[in-house]
Amino acid sequence: MGKKKDKSKERSDSIGSNASNASSRSSSSSITKKYGKPKEYDPSFNGPIKNRSCTDIPCCILFAAFIAGMGVVAYFSFVNGNPDTIIYPTDYKGNICNRSQEVIGKPYAFYFDYLDCLDSSVLLTLSCPSIQVCLQECPSETYSIYTRYAPFLYLNPDLIPPGTVDWNDFICLYDIDPEYEVMTNKRRIYDLLLVEDCAGYFVESVAIGGRCLPAIFDIGPIDDGTPNGRNVSDDNINVLEKLVDLILQSEQIANLVEDFQTTWPYLIIGMVIAMTASFLFLILLQWLATFIVWGIILLLLGLFSWGIYYTYDQWQCFEIPRNACMPLDFSNPEFNLFDIDSYLRITNVWLGFFVTLSVVGGIILLLVLILFTRIRIATALLEEASQAVGFMLCSLFWPIVPFILQVIFISFWALVAVFLASTGEATYIVINAPEGSDLVNGTNCDMAEWMANESYPALCVFQNYGLPDYTIYLQVYIVLGLFWVINFIIALGEMTLAGAYASYYWAYQKPDDIPALPVLASFWRSIRYHLGSLAFGSLIISIIQLIRVLLDYVEKKVGAKKNPITRFIFCCCKCLFWCLEKFMRFINRNAYIEIAIYGYNFCTAAKKAFFLLMRNILRVTVLNGITSFILFLFKFTIALGMSIGAFYFFSWSSSTGNQFFGLADINYIWAPVLVIGLASYVVSAAFFSVYDMGVDTLFLCFLEDLERNDGSSDKPYYMPMSLMTILNKKNKKSDDKKKDKKKDKKKKKTGKVDAEDSV
Repeated sequence: MGKKKDKSKERSDSIGSNASNASSRSSSSSITKKYGKPKEYDPSFNGPIKNRSCTDIPCCILFAAFIAGMGVVAYFSFVNGNPDTIIYPTDYKGNICNRSQEVIGKPYAFYFDYLDCLDSSVLLTLSCPSIQVCLQECPSETYSIYTRYAPFLYLNPDLIPPGTVDWNDFICLYDIDPEYEVMTNKRRIYDLLLVEDCAGYFVESVAIGGRCLPAIFDIGPIDDGTPNGRNVSDDNINVLEKLVDLILQSEQIANLVEDFQTTWPYLIIGMVIAMTASFLFLILLQWLATFIVWGIILLLLGLFSWGIYYTYDQWQCFEIPRNACMPLDFSNPEFNLFDIDSYLRITNVWLGFFVTLSVVGGIILLLVLILFTRIRIATALLEEASQAVGFMLCSLFWPIVPFILQVIFISFWALVAVFLASTGEATYIVINAPEGSDLVNGTNCDMAEWMANESYPALCVFQNYGLPDYTIYLQVYIVLGLFWVINFIIALGEMTLAGAYASYYWAYQKPDDIPALPVLASFWRSIRYHLGSLAFGSLIISIIQLIRVLLDYVEKKVGAKKNPITRFIFCCCKCLFWCLEKFMRFINRNAYIEIAIYGYNFCTAAKKAFFLLMRNILRVTVLNGITSFILFLFKFTIALGMSIGAFYFFSWSSSTGNQFFGLADINYIWAPVLVIGLASYVVSAAFFSVYDMGVDTLFLCFLEDLERNDGSSDKPYYMPMSLMTILNKKNKKSDDKKKDKKKDKKKKKTGKVDAEDSV
C-alpha cells in the first residue's frame, strides 16, 4: 500500500514537472496552482470537437426578445414618425416647406428678423424664434422697408401716390396681402411692420439646408432705422461672426463635395488597388514573413538613426549659427506664434527632438536585443498564419459577410432612429402679445383654437416638434440595440475564423488532415450551438459602450467643462470604462477561440482562456504586442503607399491641366488623397483582421500544444518546424524515450532548465 502511494506520488510529481516545463510562462509552480491546471494530453483530440451542445440558452432567448422589441420600436416609429420634419424646414404654421399642401413649390424658409436668430442657443438647436415663411426663392438683394419707403411709412394710405410702392418688395404672412391691407383696409405700412405681418428688412441670401441664410452680412443701410426699433448688441455681433464662419465653411464643404463628385471613380479604383495590394501582401507573407518582419524592424531602426543624425546636425547648426541656420527666440520680432517655421528655428526645439529620438530609438534597440527570441516566435506565428491563409483562401473573403450584415443593420437602424426622432407633435407659442392682455409671449397655444378665436395682433406660431417624454427611453433602447447587434456580428465573425484556424493548427499532416470547408463548418457550429454565448459576450461590451455614451451625454448636460473638478471626475470615469472595454474585448476574443474549439459556455471559456494566458503571461505580453505592432506596420505601409501614389497622381494631373483624366479643376488635392489613404487603411485592416484573428488563434493553440504534448511518439507536437526549431524542441521517435528519461534525471540532479523553458 505504501509503495502504491509512493508510485502515485512520484507520478503526480512527474506530471507537475512536465506541466511546469510545458507552461513556458510559468516560472514557478505557485503560478500554475493559482491559475488552474495545465491542459492534459487527450489522445482523441484533433481539433474543434464535433459533439457539443447549445450554450448560454437564456442569453440567446434574451437576445431574440430584444430584437423583437426593436421590431416593435421600428413599427411604432414608422407609423408615427415623419422624417420630413427633420430634413426640411417649417414655417410659422408648422407647414413643411415644399411638402405640406399649402406650401407646395416653396422649398426655402425665410426668417422675418435675423436678429432673433443671432443667439448662441440657435447655433445648437437650429431653431430660430423668428417668424418664418416658405418662399419659392431666397431674397437676391439687401434692403430695408424702413429706408426704402421711409416717406410713406406713417402716411394715411389715401395719401400714398399710386405706383410709388412696389408691393413685390414685401414678404408677409400667407394671409396678408400688403397692397390689400394698405389700400383697402387702410392700414399704414408701419403697422404691417410693427406687428410683423410683413418683414421689415431683407438680406441677400443663399439657400443652405433649405433655409435662406445671409450671404452678405452688410447691415449698413439699416443702421439708422434699426428694424422694429431694435439695436444690434455685442452678443449679436459675436454670433454673427460665427454665422459668417458657418457660411464660409459651407462654401468649403460645397467645394469638397464637388471634388468628390469629380474624383469618386478614382477613389473606388484606389480601394480596389488597396484590396489587391493587401491580398498580394498576405500571399507573399507565406514565403517572406521572416524577411519582411526583420526588414521592417531594421527599417524602423534605420529611420530612427537617420532622425537622430538629422536632428543632431540641425541642433549644431543653430547652436553654432551658420549661413543657412539663423536661430530665433520668443523675444525676436520675427517670431510668429502661428508659424511652424518659426518654431523650427529655435535651438532648444531641435535639442528636444534629438533627445527624444535618441531615447526612444535606444529603447527600441534594447527591446529588439532582449526580445530577440520572442520576436522570432512572433515571426514564426505570422508565417504560420500566412500558411493557414494559403490553405484557406476563402477566409480572406469571410469579412465581407459580417461587413454586409453590419451595413444592412446600420442602414435599418439609422432609418428607425430618424423616424423615431420625428415622432413628436408640433408645438406653438404666443408672440407679439400686447401689454395688459391675458396673453403672455412664449407660452404654449393651440393652433386650432387660435384660428377660431384669433387675438390680433398676437400670433400663435410654430416652435418645434416636441417629443414625448418616453421617447428618450426608446432612444436609449435602440442605441443599446445598435451596439449589441454590431458587437454580435463582430463576435460571430471572430468565432467563425477561430474555429477555422484551430482546424488548421490541430491537423497533424497539413493539408491532408485539414477538414473540408473549415470556414463554413465553423460558421455552422457557431450559429447552431453558440448564439447564446455570442450574445452574452457582445452584451457585456455593449453595456460598457452605452455607459461611455451616457457619460458624454451627462457631461454635456451638467456643463462639466466649466468646473475643473467635475471635468477631472468625468475624465477619470471615461478613461476607466475605455480601459475596461479594451480588456473585455481581449477576454472575449480569447473566449470565442475556446468556445470555437471546445464548445464551452461563455463564462467557462473566458475563465479557461484567461488562466491559460496568465500561465503564459510573459509570452502573451511580448508576443501580442510584437504581432500587433507588426500588423499595424503592414496596414500603415499600404495606406501610406496609396496616399503617396494618389498625391503624385492628382498633383501631376492638376498641374499639367490634363483633361484626359478630368482632374484639372480640383479645389483641394489633399481631400481625395486623405480619403484614399483612410479607405486603404480600412480595407487593409479588414484583410489583416483575418490574419490577426488567425495569429491569436494559433497562439492559443500553440500554448495548449506545449501543455498537452511533450514531443514523444505518443504525444507529438502539432506546432510547425519553425517554432520547434526556435524552442529547441522536436518530435521524437519511440527509440528516444530512454534518452529523454536520462536527460530528465540529469536535469533534476543539476537543476538546469532548457533554454526553451525560459523563452
